[in-house]
Amino acid sequence: MLPLVTSITENSGYFLLGTHTAIGADDPATQPAARLLASYLQTALGAAPPIRDAGSIVLELGSTGSENPEAYRLTVVPDRVTLRAPRPDGLLRAIQSLRHMLPAEALRPASGSRDWKLNAVDITDEPDLAWRGVMLDVARHFFDKAEILRLLDLIAFHQLNVLHLHLTDDQGWRVPIDPYPRLIEVGSVRRAAHEGEPGIPPGRASGPAHRGAYSHADLAEIVAFAAERGILVVPEIDMPGHVQAAVAAYPELGIDPAPVPEVWPRWGINDLLLNPTDTVAEFFENVLAELMRIFPSPYIHIGGDECPTDRWAQDPQIVTRAAALGLADVSRLHGWFMGRMARFVKARGRIPVGWDELAGADPGTVVMAWNTGAGIAVRAAEAGHPVVLAPSDRVYFDLYQSPSGEPRAQKGVITLADAYSFDPRAGRWGADLRDSVLGAQCQLWTEYVSDRDQLDYMLFPRLCAFAERAWSGGAADFDAFQTRLLPHLERLEALGVAFRLLDGAEPQTGK
Repeated sequence: MLPLVTSITENSGYFLLGTHTAIGADDPATQPAARLLASYLQTALGAAPPIRDAGSIVLELGSTGSENPEAYRLTVVPDRVTLRAPRPDGLLRAIQSLRHMLPAEALRPASGSRDWKLNAVDITDEPDLAWRGVMLDVARHFFDKAEILRLLDLIAFHQLNVLHLHLTDDQGWRVPIDPYPRLIEVGSVRRAAHEGEPGIPPGRASGPAHRGAYSHADLAEIVAFAAERGILVVPEIDMPGHVQAAVAAYPELGIDPAPVPEVWPRWGINDLLLNPTDTVAEFFENVLAELMRIFPSPYIHIGGDECPTDRWAQDPQIVTRAAALGLADVSRLHGWFMGRMARFVKARGRIPVGWDELAGADPGTVVMAWNTGAGIAVRAAEAGHPVVLAPSDRVYFDLYQSPSGEPRAQKGVITLADAYSFDPRAGRWGADLRDSVLGAQCQLWTEYVSDRDQLDYMLFPRLCAFAERAWSGGAADFDAFQTRLLPHLERLEALGVAFRLLDGAEPQTGK
C-alpha cells in the first residue's frame, strides 16, 4: 500500500463488494464519512450503496490503541469490513486505504456494475506528522475551482491533509476582497509577454494574456469539499513583497506615486515592496480580516518571503519612518510589518504562518522553512516557532525531474529518489525540539505550469514519495517504495492522472 501502513496482517479469504453491499453507520458522527465512502463506491459499483444503521461495511468510532486523531483500524473478513477510528478524521484515512485495496480498474469512472474482491486483512495505521501539506501557486497561473477539487481528491487519496493556496503574487491576485474590488478587476489580469520576442528579456512570462479569480461561492465549495475529506485549506496573502498585482490595483500601496505599475508580466524576485506606513498596514489588515471570513482555517499564511529592501533604503521618508519606530535600519521594517500582521491574525483567534524570513518577527508564528541553509529550521524552533519543513532542495516540485529531456521548469533537479530521501526528522532535532516539528509540505510554484497535464506531470509521482515520507516516517527504503509504486501508478492511471513515467518505462497506451 502507499503510503506504507504501520501494520498489516493478511488473512485467508476475501470480502465480496457488490450491489448487495450496504454501509452501516448508526452514529451520527460517522455519517459524513459514510456518505464520502458511498460516493467513492458508486464509481466501482455503478450505484452508491445505501447507508443504514447496520451493513456489511461498518464505520464506527472507538479506540484503536492510539490517541492520534488520524489513527484507524481497517479489518476485512469474508462477511464484513470494519473501519474503526477514535475520531472522524481517522475514518477518512481508513476510507482512502480501502480504496487502495480495490483493483485499479474499480477506480476508473464508469467502471461498471460488478463485484470486486477485497482480500482479508487487518490494518492498523497512523501518521507520523500532523501537517502533511501541498502548496499550489494559483497566482502565477490560475487553476479554477474544478481543478482544485480534483487536486483535493488526489491529495486525500495520498493521506495528505493540508492544501496551502498561494493566492496572490506579483503576477496575479485571485481572491475577492469586497472592500477593495480593484484587486480582482485589475490584479487578476496579466498581459501577454512571450519569452524570446524582440525587446523582451529572458525571465518574462511566456504564453498568452492570463486572467482568473475565484468567487466567494467557489471558495466556499472548495473549503467544504476539502473538509469532507479531512483536508484543511490554508490561504496565503503574500506581503510585503510579491505584491505588484496589488499595487497595480491600488498604486497608493507602493513607494513611488508614479508611474503606476502593471501586473508583473515576468518571473523572478521583484524589488517592488509595499510602503510600510500605518495606512498600508491597515489596508492589509482589512484584507486579512476578509480572508478570515472566507476561510475557517485556524492557520492564515501571511507570506513574508524574498523582500529586498534596497528601494526602502533609497526613500528618505521610509528611512525617517524606520528611525521614528526605533529601528536600527530600514531592513528591520520587514519584521515590524510582518509582526504587526501576525499579531492581527492572532488577535482574531487564528495562527499566523509565514515563510522562514519571518523567524523572530513574532513568537508563536508558524515558520515554513523553505531555505536550505544549515540550521534554519532548527534556529526557528529554538526561537519558539512551530515549524513546517518545506526545503527547496527536496520538496519543490517545480524543479526539473532529471538533468535532461524534461519540459521547461525551474532551475535545479529533484528526482523521485531525491523526493523520497526527504527525512523530516533528520537534523539536530533534540528531544526538546521534536515537538516543534508541526509537519512537512511540498510546493508547486507555477511559473512554468499552466494546465492540468503539466500539474500532474510535475507532481506525480514525486508527490507519492513525499506522501509516504510524511505519513509513514521511519527509515527510507527506496527500492521497496518503487515496488509498491508500480501498482499505485496503475491506480493513478485509472484516476486519469497524467503522471511522469518512471525512468526506463515504456509509454502507456490507451490513456
